[in-house]
Order: sequence, then structure tokens, then C-alpha cells
Amino acid sequence: MSFIKELKRRNVIRVAIAYAVATWLLVEVSVTTFPMLRLPEWTATFVTVLLMIGFPVALIFAWAYELTPEGLKKEKHVVRSESITHLTGRKFNFAIIGLLVLALVFVIVDNYVLRDEPAPVALEQTEPTVQPLEKSIAVLPFINMSDDPGNEYFSDGISEEVLNLLAQVPGLRVIARTSSFSFKGQNVDIATIAERLNVTHVLEGSVRKSSNTVRITAQLVNASTSGHIWSETFDRTLEDIFDIQDEIAAEVVEQLKFTLLAPVPKSRNTDPETYRLYLQATHILNQLDWGKNAQAESLLRQALQLDPSFTTGWRELSRALWRQVGTGPSLKEDIRRAREALGTALEIEPNDAVSLAYSAWHVMDFDGDIVRAARLFERTFSIEPANEDVVRATLGFAMAFGRPEDVVAIGEYAIAHNPLCYSCNVNLARAYQRTGRLDEAEAAIRTIQSLFRRGDGILGLNLLLKGQPQAALKLLGEAHTPLALYDLGRLQESAVAFKAWLDASADERPWDVARAYAWMGKIDAAFEAIDKAAERDQLRVEGDIVRWNPLKISRAARHPLFHRLHDDPRWQEFLEKYGISAEQLADVQFKVTLPK
Repeated sequence: MSFIKELKRRNVIRVAIAYAVATWLLVEVSVTTFPMLRLPEWTATFVTVLLMIGFPVALIFAWAYELTPEGLKKEKHVVRSESITHLTGRKFNFAIIGLLVLALVFVIVDNYVLRDEPAPVALEQTEPTVQPLEKSIAVLPFINMSDDPGNEYFSDGISEEVLNLLAQVPGLRVIARTSSFSFKGQNVDIATIAERLNVTHVLEGSVRKSSNTVRITAQLVNASTSGHIWSETFDRTLEDIFDIQDEIAAEVVEQLKFTLLAPVPKSRNTDPETYRLYLQATHILNQLDWGKNAQAESLLRQALQLDPSFTTGWRELSRALWRQVGTGPSLKEDIRRAREALGTALEIEPNDAVSLAYSAWHVMDFDGDIVRAARLFERTFSIEPANEDVVRATLGFAMAFGRPEDVVAIGEYAIAHNPLCYSCNVNLARAYQRTGRLDEAEAAIRTIQSLFRRGDGILGLNLLLKGQPQAALKLLGEAHTPLALYDLGRLQESAVAFKAWLDASADERPWDVARAYAWMGKIDAAFEAIDKAAERDQLRVEGDIVRWNPLKISRAARHPLFHRLHDDPRWQEFLEKYGISAEQLADVQFKVTLPK
């Protein structure tokens, strides 16, 4: 008997097929579900390796053992005439068919249930916002090569500090942290990253920290060739960390053949322990885990005890405290602490751009002073126009300010520096909507769907505004479904759906209630709902109204679903009551100059 026939007789081949199908299914399920369960990245790899190790073991077992009516026996102990391998083989056939059916079901569920969004535009089909500049760069998060995984905060911090230095170089387009760090932990090649971020160069590296010594390797890569333009390893102590960051930034500038009228920006020095505590705190804040804000606050206070003049420490302390507003026994005290920390940062360094951006929001939110907020946003943008926090804050202000043309310009600029910024993309799409550029809005929304696998609601709204309620109906959420039914003439269904939504959500979403009434032509009800929504947007501290946030109300009121109210005299009265009419805002000077 040939070896192949013996493999078949002992069902080794069937075991191999069944094991392979089961392995594929288990690997796909682990890759899909483990991230949802927030399991560490290595767990899916561990499952894959374990299954691969088990494959030869399964084959050896199938060769050496046979399943008999008396149980499992070694093959050499089974009388050939009493062997039932042919019956076992039939069971394996059914098992293989069952596994293949499960695999097919998984593929269908994965592609059509778990991913139920409209088919996104492929990334390679979307037009880049701008053509790649000769001098553009993405700084990827440096890899933590330390023995301690907990040192990841340090490698991330070094990467971000170098990125911030390069972002201050005039004429160099540096991709913002949100976009560059989105590739962290992913096995994506440099060419693909460069294409998605629309850059010509990529800076990558690694950090190995041990006690007071650090080894940092940095490599500048030409995206078109994936070849290294420059690479260097720095073996230093923590006291030299700022010098290393400065040297890396200076070397990148030199390699890109820049001619600068001013020196390359330098790091803000402090002692190593202060810096370590600061990096730990910002790492926590960047994770957006609100439950750890108090931990970040504690680390920053320790850092500031060591160096009370550390500007960024005070600024980040303000950020940590701002996230805790409303969690303490006194709302007024929570606000005071956040503003006091930010004020200290600005006392030490009045021209710190990010502190000024935070301050502008505080002035707008807590003081309701649009004029002063506008001046602060102009000033902060002129100081550091490539800083991600500055650009996003200015874009948000412009969106609330009621000048969507400015939002389009700032939004396009923001996406050029931060193409994977969700809020930037959404604000740009909404700006297109509010200027009546609905085709451009739809293209922007399709990009959002492609990049973030989100955006059904805003696409449905866009289709509604374009007069396509049937197409919109499939995408809109509960708040807007009645509007599409109304436009389709299905008035009874619209009324039933609207009442059901009102009963469930009206108290939580007053602006949506007002918009729905406005769109369906219920003008009196719409104005009554608008007054309630605006009243709710006023900030109360210890039971007393401190002020209203006019731009928050302005942003809500500029929604395109309100356009049927614009000819009613009450609309102008409402805008003037809150100081946000076109005439009132026209008196406020707000103009940012975008870098070329």
C-alpha cells in the first residue's frame, strides 16, 4: 500500500483539512472579536501561533491513533479487519462540511452585519486634499524597545515632542499627531502610510530606556523609494533628552534642504524627573480615559512641585482639571481651579499658542465674550498655525461663529495637516452643507465613511437637503426619520414616528426637536422649542445662571434644517436676543491668515 493511500485510510488528510478550516475560522474570529473585547494586541497573535504549533501534533496523532468502538487505540493495536476508519472518515467529511458552513456564515456576518455601513469609497479612489509637497513629513510613534512595556509613555512622548518641534518650522507641512499616531501597532508599510497621509517623508524610530540611560534611534525615510535618507542612534542619559530631540529636528531640517531665516525651534528644558512625570500624565490624557484624569492631575502636580515654572505642565494640568469640571462638590470651584492653572501657564509664557487656544475657549464658555475670544483665536493661530490643538480649536470657533466660508478654508487646511482627524472632516462636510455645496458635502461624507466607517446620519441629512427623502430614509436615525417620511407624503407614519421619538428623547435633544418642527412646517412649535433649547444651553453654577454661551447657541441655530424659519420675523428676534445675528457678528473682527 502506498504512503498516500495509507494517509487517506488513516484519515490524516481529512484531519489536516478539518484542522486548517477550523484554524482559519478561529483566527478570523479572534482578529475580529478580540479588539472589541479590548484584549491586548498580542492575544490574537498568541492564538495564531498556538494553532500553528498544534497542526503537526494533530497530524501525528491522527497517524498514530484510531478511534474504535472501544475508544481511542494506537493504530498498531487495531486489527485491520476490525478497523472502522471508513466510518470515521464519513464523520470527518460531515465535520469539514459543517466547518465550511460556519466559515461562510462568519464571512457573511463579518461583511454584511458587523459592517453594515454603505460601501465606502476606497482610499485609493479618494482625491487627496492637496498634492504632496516636496517638504512634508509624518512623524510616526517611536517604538518602545525597553524591557518594561510601561515605558511606552516615554517613547510616545519623545515622538510627539519631535513632531511639535518640526511643526514650528515654516514651510514644512507636518502631519498632526492624531493622524500619524493612528498607525500605531499596525503592520502598515511606509509607502502606504505616506500615501494615506499625503507626505513625501516619514520619520520613524525606537526608544530603549533603562534607568537613567536612553538609546534613541531615528530614521528619515523617503516615501517614494522607502529608502533611508538619514539614520542615527543616540546613546545618552536622561539629562540629555532635550538635546537629542533638538538634534533630530535639526537633522531633519538639514536633510530636507531647508533654508531658514531663524534657527530651528528648540525644546523647552526642565529637569528629567519633571519631564518624566509630565510625559506620563500627557500619555494618560491622550488616551481619553476620563476615569484616569485624577491620576494625570496627581502626576502633573508632582512635576510642578519640582519645577513651578514649567509652562506646559500648568497647561496640561488645566486640561486635566477641565475634564473634571462637574465631578467635585462645587462646580464653581472646579471651574476656578481649571482657569487658575491655565492663567499660571500664561503668566509664565504669554505667547504659548496652545494655552492661548484653551484660554479663548474659556473666555467664550465662561464669559460669553465673543469679541475677546475672536482676538485670542486670531493671535494663537498667528503664533503656531500648524499645531493640532490650535487648528482644531480655531476650526471649532469658526464653525460656531456662523461663517461657513471660513470653516471651509480652515477645514481644508486642517485636513491637509491632519487627514485622519474625524472632527475636522465632519466640520468640513457640515460647512459645505451650510454653504449649499451639497455635492461637495457628499464627497466629504463619503471620505468620512471610508476613513472612519461612520457617517450614515450626516449622509442621510445631506440626501434630505438634496430632496432625496427615499434614499435618506435608509440612513437617518430616529430623530430625523420622521422628516424623510414627511417629505415622502407619508404623514401619518411621520406623526407616529415623531411622537415615539419625542416620548423617548425630547428632553435630552431639544435642538433636534426644534429642527424637526421647523422642517415639517410647524413654525410656532419650532420657535417654542428653540427658546427651550437655548435656555438649556445656559451654564448654571450653584443654581445661578452665570452666562449663556452665544456661540454654542449660534452653532446649533445655523443648522440647515432651520432654513424654513428664516423669513419669520421671530427668527431675527431670536438671533439678536443672544447677540448672534449676522449684523451683530459682522461687527466682530475674526480673520485668520492661512500659511501658503
